Amino acid sequence: MGREERGKGMGEEERGREGNRTTQNLVATPLEFLEAVSDYVDKRIPVDVIYLDFQKAFDKVPHKRLLEKVRALGITGRICDWIEEWVRNRQQRVVVNGSFSSWVFVLSGVPQGSVLGPILFLIYIRHLGKNICSTVLKFADDTKLVARVDSSHAVNILRRDLYSLAAWSEEWLMLFNTDKCSVMHFEYNNEKHKCVLGGRELKELTVERDLGILVQDDLKVSQPCCKVANKGNTVSGVINRAFTLKSKNVILPLYKSLVRPHLDYAIPA
Repeated sequence: MGREERGKGMGEEERGREGNRTTQNLVATPLEFLEAVSDYVDKRIPVDVIYLDFQKAFDKVPHKRLLEKVRALGITGRICDWIEEWVRNRQQRVVVNGSFSSWVFVLSGVPQGSVLGPILFLIYIRHLGKNICSTVLKFADDTKLVARVDSSHAVNILRRDLYSLAAWSEEWLMLFNTDKCSVMHFEYNNEKHKCVLGGRELKELTVERDLGILVQDDLKVSQPCCKVANKGNTVSGVINRAFTLKSKNVILPLYKSLVRPHLDYAIPA
């Protein structure tokens, strides 16, 4: 049954429950992250957050090593065989101006746009936080490191964790794109120590987009709210110019489908 058919047979209460589940899935990781950081800031404890970015994350997962990790979780038999057949024996070619390259086998990567792809990716990086003292938060290929830095000892622990992450990425062939990795310093007493990953100093940011949510280093929501309001006003202006008939029956459905989603997205966070 398609999504539209399910919606037709679903009452308002059921649609509301489905929307709530979607919202929970969207904001679970940001809420957990914001709760942890806010708790540190409320206690006047400086905290650093490292935003990590993998190089072509979904395309770099080695199939052989992935299947070893799948079997280590106890997934064997026909299910493991099915997963192996699903990721292996894939081919690709390049098309440029109507010219085609020859087909070559793909030896790594999980199919993007699928449900199973992100799950397999998380299985592959499940040991990313092993032997790391800082808090590691993962949502698909979006990974963050949260660490308190209220003493020289805590700063050294964070530095060791970053070294361990770099070593893990090299061992498991999942290198970080250090140009896109960054650090954000929270709390006014934060001394903003330099952070190094894989021999590269991470850039410092005051605002970062986290799963579609703008997070500021002062934990205020003024900039995200302004951005959302501007987006809503822009879409409202398009509707105003595109439709001459502005009765309630016309405008209200347009507002609910085109404007309201921008205002409601991840609003709990």
